[in-house]
Amino acid sequence: MTFLRQEPFYNLFLIADIENFDLQSSLITTFILKNDDEIKSVLLIFGFTLLYFDPFNLISEKLLKEFFDEYNITNVHINQNSFELKRSFFSNSNFKIHKQFLATCKKLKQIDFSLVKKAELEDIESICRGREEITEFDDFRGSYEREYEIYKENFLKNISHNFIIKNEQKVLAHASILASTSQSAMIGGIYCLKEHRKKGYASQVTAALTKYVLENNKTPILFYDNPEAGSIYQKIGFETLGFVYTIKVN
Repeated sequence: MTFLRQEPFYNLFLIADIENFDLQSSLITTFILKNDDEIKSVLLIFGFTLLYFDPFNLISEKLLKEFFDEYNITNVHINQNSFELKRSFFSNSNFKIHKQFLATCKKLKQIDFSLVKKAELEDIESICRGREEITEFDDFRGSYEREYEIYKENFLKNISHNFIIKNEQKVLAHASILASTSQSAMIGGIYCLKEHRKKGYASQVTAALTKYVLENNKTPILFYDNPEAGSIYQKIGFETLGFVYTIKVN
């Protein structure tokens, strides 16, 4: 873990998976590359997603191809440095590259989020129905049944801490924790239904969850690729640190 904590924000998903699941768990598969008995690279497979940290460029293109084939990898999540080292490999029609900004918040700016409430179990169905309406999620969304299963499990395990704005029984805006470590928490799944945008709802659910994370003595982190979303997060108090890449394997 000391090796991964060289870049704790960029490696949040790697650290979170290892902290939250035993290394012997059937849910994750972890590999390390060593040089002179020192860890130099870490690879982790969760479901059909490959995450890796390879600052010394020891992971070969051949090894990546073997992983894709053997484990039916559909997504790769890496930091900016790891992407630059393999830019030529990923820059072809076999992959769809999603470049995202990474931002953190040390202090929340003043914002009214009195409409926001913490979700209850009965809200999970509406949260997932809302996700189906968000075109930005198309490349990363599974079936409704699978989404509901994951969201319900994360809610029951007290992982996601979903914050919502809703009207009657319909969720209009949502934000949740995707992953967390002992030091930080990744905020994601942020959306507002199209017909309710321009009302500040996305800002409000994000701000409420950011406050919750800060009050629990962790650093809030989020990714975004939409400049309009970026301006919203900056108004809340987030500052951009760099980039991460989520790569879809075609």
